[in-house]
Amino acid sequence: MARAGGHRSLMRSTAAMRLLALFLLLPLAGCATLSPESAFWDWFQSRAADLKAVKQSDAPIMDTLHQRLHAVHAGLTYEMSLHDGPVRELIISGDGLVALVPVVHRLTAAAPNMDGWKVTAFRPRMPNFMGYSLTFGEDTHDLKSIWMYPIVDGDHFDLILYHPQYREEERGRFTNALYVALDMALGEFDVMTGIRHIDFQKLPENPEQQGLLPFARLREVFDNFYSRRGR
Repeated sequence: MARAGGHRSLMRSTAAMRLLALFLLLPLAGCATLSPESAFWDWFQSRAADLKAVKQSDAPIMDTLHQRLHAVHAGLTYEMSLHDGPVRELIISGDGLVALVPVVHRLTAAAPNMDGWKVTAFRPRMPNFMGYSLTFGEDTHDLKSIWMYPIVDGDHFDLILYHPQYREEERGRFTNALYVALDMALGEFDVMTGIRHIDFQKLPENPEQQGLLPFARLREVFDNFYSRRGR
């Protein structure tokens, strides 16, 4: 009898331990951490109305948006339309870094359907990119004054851009603006993945005589090159 009773006590003790373990596990299941992408979109949805009310790019919530993107991955950035139309566009950008291509794809693929919002991966081409003047920092750049020299090397497309005021000692001042011009012409993804090497030089006096082409022809030349390769 003692042995039988001891066996029943062991069974009760084991059942109690299993029940206790179940109670301990339940809170842990509810506290499973969100993926960085899900956490970002949860925050975005919670502040969507505030973001849609923004009229200026220096609004405090825009700094928070940038910080939330960096919590997903350092280097991510954004552009957001500020018009009063029914749909605003949020562009998620890798800021020209090829390593961030899969990061941008993951984040935009995780975006929920949201009324009044369009989420776009990478800065898109601008339909009439030559119709804009480009202001970057304190400088305004006339895209009609920029020339180019495309170089085809087998399956690779290289490019030299020529700016009339370019100075090597102020390289960053010009290259940052010209990369924006490239994104306007080709879209950020094609610039990152379709151009192997990019160089920048000062525009010579007679660009046409030296075989250079106007920047306005970049999209045509680039697309023709890749259409022949079935891209």
